[in-house]
Amino acid sequence: MREQVYHLQRDRTEALTDDDINYLLRIEVGALNRADIETFALTGGKILAAPISAMGRGFNILNANSQAAFGAVCFLTRPYPHPHDTQAIAKKIKSAFKVKSS
Repeated sequence: MREQVYHLQRDRTEALTDDDINYLLRIEVGALNRADIETFALTGGKILAAPISAMGRGFNILNANSQAAFGAVCFLTRPYPHPHDTQAIAKKIKSAFKVKSS
C-alpha cells in the first residue's frame, strides 16, 4: 500500500519528462515534485495528499486511458484556534506551566 500513496514536495529539480522519470531513484518514497503533479497518473499511485493550492484549476490529470486519475476528493482541515481568542491563548500558557503536585 505504501507504494500507492504519494505526497507533494517542494520542487527540488526541474520538471521531469515522461522519458526520464525513474521512480526507483526518488530520495523519498512517495514524494512527487509539485512541478510533476500532472505525471501522477504515471506513478501507479492511488492516493495523492496535496494542498488545494497545488491542485488548482487547469490541471487535468488523466491516466493512460485518458480518464480522470482521481475518483474522489477528500478535504481535510487542521483546526487552528482563532488568533484573537485570548482565553484559548491563556489556557495554553497556563497548561504549559502547570506543575503536577505529588
